[in-house]
Formats: sequence, structure tokens, C-alpha cells
Amino acid sequence: MKAPQTALLIILLGSALNAAASNICPYYNTATRLNIDLQDSINFPRDVANGTVLLEKVGTLTGAFSISCFDNHKYGIQNEVGGTTSGATTFPIKNTGLSWQIIDRNNPLPGYGGTKGRNTYIFNEAPTFRLIKTGNISANAEVPTGLFGSFVVERTHPLFIYVTTAPKVITWSCETPDIKVHMGEHDLGIFAENGAYSPATRFDIKLNNCPVGVKKVAYQLVPSPTSPVSNAATGTVELNKNSSEARGIALQILDDQQQPLALNQAYTFNEYSATGGNFSIPLAARFIRTVPTGKYGAHDTGMKAGTANAEVLFVMSYM
Repeated sequence: MKAPQTALLIILLGSALNAAASNICPYYNTATRLNIDLQDSINFPRDVANGTVLLEKVGTLTGAFSISCFDNHKYGIQNEVGGTTSGATTFPIKNTGLSWQIIDRNNPLPGYGGTKGRNTYIFNEAPTFRLIKTGNISANAEVPTGLFGSFVVERTHPLFIYVTTAPKVITWSCETPDIKVHMGEHDLGIFAENGAYSPATRFDIKLNNCPVGVKKVAYQLVPSPTSPVSNAATGTVELNKNSSEARGIALQILDDQQQPLALNQAYTFNEYSATGGNFSIPLAARFIRTVPTGKYGAHDTGMKAGTANAEVLFVMSYM
């Protein structure tokens, strides 16, 4: 006879706990679903600003509901495809660089954890689902289908949010092939003093098969691991010591007006057109002496003739 008494005691304790939770925000109806049917694909420039709304869609509610709370309680969105930050209004989709958001009556619903006093929540109109860029878009980023999250009031989940069809993520960019610039042969004698430079060699950065819709293209020069910065302000990188015999000179990058381009600084390509196509960014490069001027000109200490190689990274941004 003791076993039934023990079982009955467990059941009564469990019922008491549930009743305590429901007394704050009693809810006796079946949970409602918000179904989101998204388009087949979304297309946007790869480097569009974080915070940009990429897609917006009004969902479909399986039924209206309301829930009232009679005391202080926690509420908000619980994210099921990434982390939940209390009070945040965007919810990450794994590590894709994309986040989602729910807009109800022109206001974003916050992440679960915040506290509110006596309040009634009414959902008689379908909220709006937003897809937002919040970071660098990862390669092969995908928007999943299924349960994205739920609206939680205290410990009750009156609303579940499902994405029933998800778009393919397509980021716009141009094709930019690698460039090899042949700098030619130069007599060491032209580098007789600090700052002396060789004639510039022109080259182009090719932007091929650019899609329609990209409104702005920018580029920046970044030193490579094999050719570290020599002078960032004057766009100068050191020679690759592993593949160069020459010493005392560096490589300098110039614009089409023969003016130095600073390293790690974005430059807008003004000739780009939103209609897409193929484009070329005209630039130039030259060797420049970096060691101090001495008594012996091109034969000063630190100067040496030989092969001179350098590598520079061109980082493109599409907006």
C-alpha cells in the first residue's frame, strides 16, 4: 500500500508546481503557430551594411490568441536556431551572418528574459518576419526550415514560429582574377637616394561578370604575410624576402594619376555601373628606395641588386 501513496505524492507535487506557474499567466488554449513561407531565393550585394533588412514577410497564424499576466513575469522570443540574448531584437541563425526578427504592431519582439508587470498579450493579426544581415555572410550560408523559435510568457509557449519554406542565399560579387605584374628590369643606379623610385608600371584590377544590382564597389590594398607593410600611408610594402635578392627597396602602389594609395583604406571605384558587366580599375606600381641616403648612392649600405618580388592583396567590397 506504500507504493501508491508515494506515487500520489509525486503527482500532487508536480501539479502544485504547474499551478503556481500558471497562476501568474494562466493559459488554457492550444498553442498557435506562426507559419512563414519565404521566397525561393534572396539576392543582395555581398558587403551590404550590417542591419540591412534583406527580406520581410507577413506570416500566417493558425489562430488568434491572448494571454494575460497578473504579476511580474518574464517574456520574449526564445531562439531555436541560435543563441537568445535577453532584450535583443534580432536572433542569429547559427553562424551564417544572418538573423531573424519578429515585428508585432510595428515593434520588434525582444529576446526572452526581460521582466514586465501586469500585461495582456494579444495576437489577432499575423506578425511580420524579417531576415536581416548582422555579420559576414558565411560561405554556403543556408536558411533552415522548421521551428525557428517561440514566444514565451513566463513558462508558457503560446506561439511557435515555423519557417515552412526557406530561400537560397545568393550574394552578389564580381569575378576578380589574380594579377601578375611584370615590373621589368631597372638599373640599381636610379635608386641613388632615399625616396628615389623607378618608372611606374601600369596594370588593371579586372571586375568581370558583375551582376545587376550592385550599386557601389570599393577596394582596398592589404599587405600580405609575405610582404608586410613598409609605410601604410604611402602604399608601400616590403619585398618578399623568401623570393627576392634585392635589398633596400620596396614596392609602392599608385592610382591612375600616379598618386600613392594608402594601405588598409577603402577607395570607391567611381566608374562602376549598377547595370553590371565588366570593368577595370586602373592602377600602377613602382619600386622605391627605403634605406637612408649615404655617401655611396646606389651602393650605400643596405642596397643590393637582384630579383625583386612582392605580393599585395586587393580586398573588394560590394554594396
